[in-house]
Amino acid sequence: MLRGLVIAQVAVAFVLANSAVLFARSYLKLVEDNRLLSTDAVVTAQVALHSDRYKDEAARVRFWYELAERMRTLPGVTEAAVSSKLPLEGGSNTSALFNDEVYDPTQRRMLVERTSVTESYHTAMGLRLIKGRLLQSEDRVGDIRGVLVNQTLVAKAWPDKEPLGELIRANNAGDPWFKARVVGVVEDVRQWGPDQEVQPEMYFTPEGHWGNNAFLIVRTELPMQQLAPLLRRELAAIDSELAFRDLRTMRQVVQGSTQGQRVLAGLVNFFMLTALGLVAVGLYGTLSYHVQQRTREIGVRVAIGAGRSEILRLVFGQGGRWVMVGLAIGLVGSLALSSAVRAIAYGVESIQFGPLALAALAVGIAAIVACWLPAQRAARLDPLEALRAD
Repeated sequence: MLRGLVIAQVAVAFVLANSAVLFARSYLKLVEDNRLLSTDAVVTAQVALHSDRYKDEAARVRFWYELAERMRTLPGVTEAAVSSKLPLEGGSNTSALFNDEVYDPTQRRMLVERTSVTESYHTAMGLRLIKGRLLQSEDRVGDIRGVLVNQTLVAKAWPDKEPLGELIRANNAGDPWFKARVVGVVEDVRQWGPDQEVQPEMYFTPEGHWGNNAFLIVRTELPMQQLAPLLRRELAAIDSELAFRDLRTMRQVVQGSTQGQRVLAGLVNFFMLTALGLVAVGLYGTLSYHVQQRTREIGVRVAIGAGRSEILRLVFGQGGRWVMVGLAIGLVGSLALSSAVRAIAYGVESIQFGPLALAALAVGIAAIVACWLPAQRAARLDPLEALRAD
């Protein structure tokens, strides 16, 4: 029963150790894939325009540009902009027509994330321009407005064409509520979470934006505690009834969006360490009992010339056999659970031998530590006392 319990503990510890390595690697990959956004140099804050003063679109647009302009003049601020949303925290999309597509209610058209921004948004966020140019003031007027698109939209809409100059239209039966011509391509950012696929996205100037929420984006050289009162002072100068919410750095935005994965990785690591501790204690206790039961046999072996190394091999061999059986069972369990882990852990797409090897190493180290004391005790047995033992 004791041997079976040790083997079961080794198997469970191996499964948990393998899972812990996978979840830790998954979290690190998640952070790395969103590293572009994770910075303390960009500060964000939300402001809601729900008063009667901002009922008209023109009033909201004026507020956006005045807010960005005032923040841009603050000491330590290198750029400021306003956006309808932040990366990683969702957004809104619309169905659009590309190339020669025409409205057809029976056809599903591509959904595109629609983000309203002031012209300096991508500079403030530190997002790279791939080709073309960024938004300019002339893109705000006319029947066909200028628009930026991300790389994912280019790959889906114009995989074999030059995207600059291409037309995007609203997918509706009458006169499209928007028509836009591509003036530039910018790099991708995730919209609906750090572990979600990048969606096609286009960036417009604020005209035509229907929402009341605005997100300030400030690129700064000042720490948050120095910048925050300056931002609040400038907002009060525009409208004393408004207040910022969720004043954060983009690093805090990324950390908040990855909190669930970080907690899950921490829990799995905690259970893994607990299981390894149980393996060490269980193996130590069982081997100690095993050595006690074989005291006379070990005494005889020593009396007829068995050396210290042979006694150590005897005890380590016994513990090693139990550990190998447990590892084999744990390997089968890990392979059986691999599909469930892939469904939960970001970036885990197939069975990975690196984590399996690290899990085996962790269990092996715990087993060596557990075997060491009983093996040393057995190697130090006095053969005469051992032979007199009951």
